[in-house]
Amino acid sequence: FLFHGFEPAAVAGGHASAKAAAQAWASTGPDTRQYGVAYVGSNWHRWAQVRAFLEQYEKVRGVLGRACLAGWDWAERPKWAIDNGIAGIDTDPDLLARLGVELHGGMRYDEITPLLGKARFAPILHRPLFRHLGFVTGRTFETFHADTVPVILLPKDQVEALYGPAALALTPGDDIAGHLTDQLAHPERTWEAVFATREHLTRHHSYARRLAELEAIARAAA
Repeated sequence: FLFHGFEPAAVAGGHASAKAAAQAWASTGPDTRQYGVAYVGSNWHRWAQVRAFLEQYEKVRGVLGRACLAGWDWAERPKWAIDNGIAGIDTDPDLLARLGVELHGGMRYDEITPLLGKARFAPILHRPLFRHLGFVTGRTFETFHADTVPVILLPKDQVEALYGPAALALTPGDDIAGHLTDQLAHPERTWEAVFATREHLTRHHSYARRLAELEAIARAAA
């Protein structure tokens, strides 16, 4: 928590209300929303979750559009990992090709929010060790900066603790395809959950709050 947080001023889209955001989100076509879903994160102990998501997404791809993965080593298992027998960087080029997933390499931090804003949905997931230890990452909060609907692929107790109760509406459980279909059918309800979660993040996880927490730690240690 010390180094990751939410910055309200960084939220893209400029929508004054959930209703306005929902109307814009529901009405945009492929010229603006190039992807149905986009995920940014390098392939290190993430493939099992990404694969499970894509296999569900395949059921609704015809409605939502293509997917995009950005980050290192999604296209194939790197030679250095093969040569050294290093696990944790698995992928399935045949599956990605069958689904027509667009692949990008590593991205600069200031390119992440614009890319996610080109998609209707953006998954949030943590590596298994981070889920077990309750650690967060930059993407835990950054995804809510983007003009997209987050899909939170975390245990519900962690979701409520991190994001607040409204975020449970953005948590699909096992039926990801059904969840995405429902979200698309009820855009205003969906964006009300996004706005309420952003308000929770502003109160509890903004960088201003982080600074206050660090100052309290420093005073306590003095």
